[in-house]
Amino acid sequence: MLTYRSTVFIMPRDEIVNQLNLIFHDYEKTKELVDYLTLGENRTFVDLQYTPIIVIGDHVVIAPHLVAASNLVRNIVTANKLRTDLVAGTIDPMQKAVADALAEAGFKVEVEAKIRISGKEVETDIVAWRDDTLFLFECKNAYLPCNAHEMRNSFEHIEKADHQLTLRNTTFQAIANQKALFKKLGWNVQPTTAIHTGIVIANRVFHGAKMSGHPVRHAHEFINVVLRGYIGIGDEQISFWKGPTFQTADLVSYLNGQTVIVDQMSSLEPVTQKYLFGPRSLEILTYVLRPEKLDEKIRASRTDVGGDALI
Repeated sequence: MLTYRSTVFIMPRDEIVNQLNLIFHDYEKTKELVDYLTLGENRTFVDLQYTPIIVIGDHVVIAPHLVAASNLVRNIVTANKLRTDLVAGTIDPMQKAVADALAEAGFKVEVEAKIRISGKEVETDIVAWRDDTLFLFECKNAYLPCNAHEMRNSFEHIEKADHQLTLRNTTFQAIANQKALFKKLGWNVQPTTAIHTGIVIANRVFHGAKMSGHPVRHAHEFINVVLRGYIGIGDEQISFWKGPTFQTADLVSYLNGQTVIVDQMSSLEPVTQKYLFGPRSLEILTYVLRPEKLDEKIRASRTDVGGDALI
């Protein structure tokens, strides 16, 4: 087993293309694949699970066990930012699921709403309306990070959403712009001062955070807040809606960091991780969620109901 895990082989650079081409039968595509998997000098980030082919002169070095343990399809797509090209021209499934949930809950909903204001096109992922309240959402379906470096991708997504929502919020504070938007969408509603924003993400990284006042919320939990309104704890279902049915105020409270969000955030406890390096040490402050503490907080202020929940 040790030999299997430790073995590396060296072969001519051109030969790796020839060998793989026996499988794919397309020399140009095979060469492109090898280029994606090769650790080149221009790479700013080194991760052998992404680029397991190391070039040494006219030869390459490969560790077979490392390749076998890597999700090469995922890593090629994420490292080379191919995911956007794969879904170009389609509505993101996460965005669609959120929009469908809002529509089912009685909201007026428009996906990728576009309007030209002051000569500039303004686009918002989801515009929703219910009970004299306007909601503006940006949806970011970042891939699930596998290491600290990949967390930057999720952060860059919500940073972009923060910038977009700040501009949209400022734009639609103007009554005239709201009227123009509602007319474009064909909605028979009046302008309002009650405007709420939110960044909806596909993974839980940065869930619960705020960016310039815009709350970051996980898509599955967001959908549960709108459609079901309860948390499953063992065989119990604990409701967090204000009443027996969904109210617009339930979503507003959720976006404002109340209900389940305040329970989650207040159940986090700071933990310091310490790494020793001879006479010196590196300390990292992080947080852990105490399930028993969260369970206690949820039960203290919620109502037991029946059904299945997704949180």
